[in-house]
Amino acid sequence: MSRWPLLLGLLLALTSPATSADDYADRMHESALSAARQGDLDTATARLRQLMRRQPGVARYLHDYISVLQRAGRNDEALDLLSRVERAGAPAYVLESLGAAAAASGRDALASELYLGVLMRFPGRPESLQGLADAITLRTVARKTMPADVPAQLSPLTPADRAEVLQRAAAALESRANYYAALHLTLAALQAHPTHAAALAARVRLNARLGAAHLALQHAQATPGAVDPVQLDTLQRHVAAVDGRWASVLRTLPRHHIHGTALLDAAIGRSDALAARFLGSGQPMGESELKWLHDRMVLLGARDRATDVDALYRAFQRRGLELPVYAQAAVADAQLRLRRPRQAIALYEQVLRAQPDSVEARVGMYYALLEAEEHARAYAWVDAWVVDTAPAAGTPPSPSARATHWGARTLQARAREFSGEPAKAQFALDRLRAEAPANADVRAGLASVYRARGWPRRAWETWQIQLLHDPEDVEAYAESVGPLLDSQRFELAHSQLRQAQRRQPEALSVARAARAWHLHNRPELLLTANSGRSRDNSTPSGDRDHRVDAYLYSAPFGERYRAYLRAGYASGELSGGTTRYRRTGAGLEYRGPDLRLTGEWHTGWRHDGGAGLRLGARWWIDDIWNITFEGDTRTLEIPLQARAAGLEAKRVAIETEARLHDARAFAASLSVLDFSDGNNRQSALLSWREGWLRQPRYRLDSRADLYASRNSRTGTAYFNPRSDTSASVSLTGGWLTFRHYERALVQELTLSAGRYWQSDFAAGPLWGLEYAHRWELDERFYLRYALGRSLHPYDGQQSGRNFLSLDLDWRF
Repeated sequence: MSRWPLLLGLLLALTSPATSADDYADRMHESALSAARQGDLDTATARLRQLMRRQPGVARYLHDYISVLQRAGRNDEALDLLSRVERAGAPAYVLESLGAAAAASGRDALASELYLGVLMRFPGRPESLQGLADAITLRTVARKTMPADVPAQLSPLTPADRAEVLQRAAAALESRANYYAALHLTLAALQAHPTHAAALAARVRLNARLGAAHLALQHAQATPGAVDPVQLDTLQRHVAAVDGRWASVLRTLPRHHIHGTALLDAAIGRSDALAARFLGSGQPMGESELKWLHDRMVLLGARDRATDVDALYRAFQRRGLELPVYAQAAVADAQLRLRRPRQAIALYEQVLRAQPDSVEARVGMYYALLEAEEHARAYAWVDAWVVDTAPAAGTPPSPSARATHWGARTLQARAREFSGEPAKAQFALDRLRAEAPANADVRAGLASVYRARGWPRRAWETWQIQLLHDPEDVEAYAESVGPLLDSQRFELAHSQLRQAQRRQPEALSVARAARAWHLHNRPELLLTANSGRSRDNSTPSGDRDHRVDAYLYSAPFGERYRAYLRAGYASGELSGGTTRYRRTGAGLEYRGPDLRLTGEWHTGWRHDGGAGLRLGARWWIDDIWNITFEGDTRTLEIPLQARAAGLEAKRVAIETEARLHDARAFAASLSVLDFSDGNNRQSALLSWREGWLRQPRYRLDSRADLYASRNSRTGTAYFNPRSDTSASVSLTGGWLTFRHYERALVQELTLSAGRYWQSDFAAGPLWGLEYAHRWELDERFYLRYALGRSLHPYDGQQSGRNFLSLDLDWRF
């Protein structure tokens, strides 16, 4: 028998168990992997663990076991096996699994080390690139610091891999809104790989997000293809908008106003050609072009070009195109500036439906309602705003919330001022000042109210305080011009106007101040006229009487001086015929702070007397008290009956007035007429004026007068009682019938009643009725005309007189 069959059988006997064991292990390994692929990770880990125990030296079982443990989230168990892995020869997926487990366990340094090792062996491997990027992201987020050391740690990688890892980490940080860290890694990526497409695009995008719009645009234009045309167009619009906002700030700063205006004009100029095409043709516009035009409206509004904003708005309307909310707000502001308050109201309503918390739109609506004379709605609107902004009880408001509430309350108070109720406005502002003594809006409101109440010096002092707090406050410079003109501080008023114009010439307050100064520098015509009819030609005024007194002033010169011409005319049908008195003159007026002086030479026509000299002075001691003096060697205040007798008279008068505020004043005056016939007439007058009702459309005022006179002679050719006294009260009701900005019509009805006592005669009643129209056609022209009837006893006989009066003030 041969030995080979025996040896073969022995060999088979020795090897058969091992072969079957390998087959079993292979089948178990495959089933474990199959379970893992199907998501049954518990079964997979159990089988792989069993295989490792049976055959601990088989590396692939260990590798797969680590991978499945990591997939099952059992990261610590996977990391415990790291020491058994030969990193230099381990498959990439094993090291990546360990890297993922380390990252999930917060061991980002280990994760980075493992991924870095894979990439050094297998450059460009996507899984490791992403894993390393994720590890860098997690470390940056966890430590809340800029990843300054990351680029150095990646230096062993190829430039392409280094750039890819950095950019993927940057993208992850950008998605978490960590833009500064993202930009840092993006710039590092571009340093490693200057043409990396994703990094080039990210550099543009991140600079824009961080507010560096100009740098973003610069990069976009320097690297064509970094952003698509739509993104580039959006970026260009964004740059124009940023320029516009920044320019608006610069234009409020005296040293930078010119630069800010140039910057804003340049931003507007970027869409000039597009706007011209839009306005001049009917061709359709793309979405991007329309957005440019929307932004242009905002920029034009910031440049105070309301007419151009309106032209674009009309073009959008003609084409049936809708406007976004922010453009509607710009159009509403433009309508308000163009003095179209009702159109502004409709637009503000649309804006506030979309953005009910818009402070700018709320303020705009408030002014539009006031300027449309819808006072009740304006009051309700601002009152509701005050309630909306009031802090909740027991909750301390934030500084911004408190400022918003104070601003609403300031407007609430000033609404009453603008509607002709300054007393109510002052009361509310005084209460608010107690809470916010340093608030600039409250201080500005009080200064305006002080002027409205007739206290220009107090108003100026308040503006001075504001300028001490903020020397660059344009409104303070501009609004102080009015009270300075009122108190005749003309040089200072001009200086304040120049300061305001240097800072922000297009501001509405500056424009108002400039108009006031321009009006002050115009020539002026003042005219008063009265014509009456009576059935008794024996009265002092006669049967038919006429009186005209006119002053024609030159424009101011030397800041404080005005020359003028004067013409006076009086006539009446007396019992002896028609008597006339005509005089003309020329004078010089000096107006300094709180003081006015006049000197006038005048003469009569034909037989109306020779030359005369009139001197006058008025001194405003403060906002309450003022004293007036006048002396005339040949006065026009002489009765026509005396003129008919060929008499002349000298006159001296002094008056003291206490004007407490806009609705209350007291005055006392003394005058002496020294007639050429030797008669000396002394008279005194006490008066009290009171405003009882102040509402936006209605007002009620009263005046009480107490008069007395005494003459040194009797039996003269003119009405000349030895003494007489009168007491009277009048009530005047005013109705604001129409107003549109400076143009207004007020109807007035005055009723008066009193008593007259004349020596040697019985007392008699005084009655009066007057109906008047008071027109203000603009800031330059004031006209009042009235029809009336008066009843007055003379020598015990009641005499009635119908009259027509006219008052005119025209600066031309």
